[in-house]
Amino acid sequence: MTQDRYFEDYETGEKFRSTGRQMTDADTRLLMGVISGSHPLHMDPVYCASRPDVGRPIIQGSLVLGVIDAFFFESVCPGNQVLALADGYEKIRFIKPIYVGDVLHAEFEVVEQAEETRAGLPGEKAGKRCGRLTCGVTVYNQKDVPVVYALEHYLVERKEG
Repeated sequence: MTQDRYFEDYETGEKFRSTGRQMTDADTRLLMGVISGSHPLHMDPVYCASRPDVGRPIIQGSLVLGVIDAFFFESVCPGNQVLALADGYEKIRFIKPIYVGDVLHAEFEVVEQAEETRAGLPGEKAGKRCGRLTCGVTVYNQKDVPVVYALEHYLVERKEG
């Protein structure tokens, strides 16, 4: 059973680890179909073999960012009863290529908690409903090699929202 956590329940420095997820060829093909993409770095083994920096097709970056968000909701903000929204990236670094078959997991650290200053829903005062969590997230492959680092902001519902 998961525990719902509100903005006030988090502490700066708190860490979370997600479960693992294997990246598949189907993931890449589905995303490429949705975005009408076909860049050879993600689809063409012959092209990739000619590139010593990758060697074989790599997983598309926006797919990995979606997986990071899924990891957040699974490990940092579980329960689905508390409103939590991804609110943008401040920094993204793709450190190493990610390949089909790699098993990724993420480690999140709450690096900042801030009052939300934007207006809420119509009729609400600014920042009344949500606070802003900033998390540093490092994504690792199955060999525990860091492959992505990101700094992401999330809006998380307050207890008295």
